[in-house]
Amino acid sequence: MKESIYLETTVVSYYTSNPSRDIIALAHQEITRQWWPMAIKRFNAFISEVVIEEAELGDQEAAKKRLEELKDFPHLELNDKVEEMAQVYMEKLEIPEKSFRDAAHLAVASVHNIDCNRSQGC
Repeated sequence: MKESIYLETTVVSYYTSNPSRDIIALAHQEITRQWWPMAIKRFNAFISEVVIEEAELGDQEAAKKRLEELKDFPHLELNDKVEEMAQVYMEKLEIPEKSFRDAAHLAVASVHNIDCNRSQGC
């Protein structure tokens, strides 16, 4: 059985964006472009509505590319338990209010027992 993985918005952004002039961002993009096809075969990949909301932001052409890549991924439910867990992360990890979506990503993956996320090196 495949492990599950939660793809947060940064991953699809690196995968679909034009090459950056910043060498560190460019390295992240290249690593993600190499990692993506392998990961889609290796893992059961999931996203959430939080990912879709973030992917819709910014440049409309870039948003269109992100949303196209995300269209077939199953969505994990946002429910009361996810919201409660996000609040716990906000408090315990001292995440600023403006970064609530970051806590929501953590909460979605935790509540739905996702095996790993991209930030863990999966």
